[in-house]
Amino acid sequence: MSDSFFALIELKEWESFFNTSLDKFCFRLGGETIVEKMNENHKSGVDYIKTNQTKILTTILLEVLKHYPKWQEKYGYDEDDEKDIMPNISTINDFANLIMPKRIHILSVYSDDFPYIGYDFDCTWDDEHGLGIMMLKDKIVKIGGGDISFLNWVAEEDRDKTNNSPE
Repeated sequence: MSDSFFALIELKEWESFFNTSLDKFCFRLGGETIVEKMNENHKSGVDYIKTNQTKILTTILLEVLKHYPKWQEKYGYDEDDEKDIMPNISTINDFANLIMPKRIHILSVYSDDFPYIGYDFDCTWDDEHGLGIMMLKDKIVKIGGGDISFLNWVAEEDRDKTNNSPE
């Protein structure tokens, strides 16, 4: 996609957790918005990801763990498929073989000059839609299918709700 900005990011702590090389792991700027050049807000997002890798991943995995039992019910895999596709798990470490980072989206939607950031994962239980998480720093904004990770409206809705909340 020549109309969007892509770049590589090194996430050694994520590589360690997923026990794989993410040498070619990339981030994309803009979400649904076309972005050809990184600005200072995007750069602050990249810097935040690099310096908070473990915190971000732990926050994501704890949120997935919280939702996972209801997703097991929703997908309803039979016993034979369940043990490989969506087994019962008890810790966040059990996700190392069930999800895999695919892309990070650093949106051009900001709260106090900091970008919303979406994390897109492949997952064993939904190979069509994947898993998506929208965050603002270490706060989970929304979790769902992979598209959650790049939809501007998800970030805008949270930003507007946050900015209009009574003090």
